[in-house]
Amino acid sequence: FQLNILLASLFNLIGTMVITIMGLPLLLPVIIMLLTVYFFIQKYYRLTTVELKRLTSLSLSPFYSHLGDTVNGLATIRAQRFVER
Repeated sequence: FQLNILLASLFNLIGTMVITIMGLPLLLPVIIMLLTVYFFIQKYYRLTTVELKRLTSLSLSPFYSHLGDTVNGLATIRAQRFVER
């Protein structure tokens, strides 16, 4: 389903670009410039997104570690009967 939407949008975009360039050939340099700007913005966005995901997982790591240790130690606490009654 997602691939179908992607391909339909891609062919729609390519068709629109071809018809626009055929009608207004002077628009070709503008389109090339905009695609170049889009490429650099996308590259920056991807790098930023990867870094944010890394920082998020790094900041949540102590929480998950503590939670895992608590769950693992719960059996020992119950075995020694240190649980509040």
